[in-house]
Amino acid sequence: MFSAILSLGPYLPQTGTESQIQGAMYSEGGALYALGMINAYGGSQTMDYLQEALRNSQNEIVQHGRLFSDSAVAGEATGYAMGLIVLGSAGQAHAEEMITYARETQHAKIIRGVAMGLSFVFYGLYP
Repeated sequence: MFSAILSLGPYLPQTGTESQIQGAMYSEGGALYALGMINAYGGSQTMDYLQEALRNSQNEIVQHGRLFSDSAVAGEATGYAMGLIVLGSAGQAHAEEMITYARETQHAKIIRGVAMGLSFVFYGLYP
C-alpha cells in the first residue's frame, strides 16, 4: 500500500478538504480507483483509507462507484459496475442485495443501473 500511495499521492484527495483546482475531481476519482485496483486482493488499511476518502467527498465524480451514498449518478454507474464485476455468475447473494437496494431507493437512475447490473449477473445463463 505504501508504494502505491507514494506513487498516487499527488493525485489522491487531501484529507478533509475538497480541492479548489479545476478538474482535480477527475484525477482524485481516478487515483482512488487505481488505489483500489492495486490493492484489490487485500489490505484492510487501503480499504479503510478508500472508505474514508469516499465518505468525506461530496463530489459525484470522486464518489463514482459508490452505490450506498444514494447519489443518482454515482449509483447508476455502480449498478452497472456491480453486474459487470460478477458477469455471468448468476450469484444469488449479489442479485438479492441489488434487488433489495433497488426497492429501497427513490432514484430512477439507480434502479435503472441496478436492473442493468442484474442483467449482467445472469448474462449467458439461458441460451
